[in-house]
Amino acid sequence: MSNIKNLRQSLGITQQQLAGYLSVSRAELSLAETGRRVLPTAAQLKLSAMQRHMTGGSSPGTTIEIQRQTAQAQNMLRAQAQKCNRLAAAAIRRLELMRGRYQQCQKILKAVHGLLGELPAGPAGRKQKLSLEVLQSDTRKKMDACGIGAQVILELQVNMFLYHAKQAAARMA
Repeated sequence: MSNIKNLRQSLGITQQQLAGYLSVSRAELSLAETGRRVLPTAAQLKLSAMQRHMTGGSSPGTTIEIQRQTAQAQNMLRAQAQKCNRLAAAAIRRLELMRGRYQQCQKILKAVHGLLGELPAGPAGRKQKLSLEVLQSDTRKKMDACGIGAQVILELQVNMFLYHAKQAAARMA
């Protein structure tokens, strides 16, 4: 059983009551009690103060343990924020490349369209037309991979990474 749960049960209060005091959700407290989540620094400090008052003074071992856990949580959150920012930066670079390829494909298709209208008649014209149609088909396939839909998905990924980085940074405060 976790220290948080022991403390809560020794006080005879519910998760909802303790969560309200700590300014966290009941679900977040439940995850912290089972060791699957680390509480924000402010909540950990409130727990430490609560435990000190219950024991009639400060407990150096408990305070040191809370400080260690707090530092560990801060490091984990910092690493998560950094990872999310790196992933966002990489996705932004991919998005810029994708947009460049899309614009290049548009230029090629425009040129092919213009050339198809200017082909000479006869066998030479038919051969050129076939070559241009193959180029047009290949270019359209490339455009599908870097089209507006793919760009929107990548933009959503960028926004998601930035959101998670911001959330991790906010939890460090």
